[in-house]
Amino acid sequence: MTGRASIDRSLLAWTEHRDLWQGVLNECFIPERAVEQAWHGSHSVIAQVVWERDGLQEIETVILAKTGDLRQVELIDDRRFIKTLWLHHDHIRET
Repeated sequence: MTGRASIDRSLLAWTEHRDLWQGVLNECFIPERAVEQAWHGSHSVIAQVVWERDGLQEIETVILAKTGDLRQVELIDDRRFIKTLWLHHDHIRET
């Protein structure tokens, strides 16, 4: 996908899509904005995402920001409304 990610408004209706949406079990807390830093390393990575029902999935994505041991990655997936995710750096490897 190139350009801005568009939001499919039909996915916002919880009652219609509750079976599609899933939590991410290895998601980390969202750090305070003041401690986030722009990412200057390799942007192309493989992120290990552990879905609530679908289990482990390796996803090719990009790093957007960092803070300490956490990395913010882009996650464009209909199973999740929020399109970014904070993961511990152990769940990310460079491609």
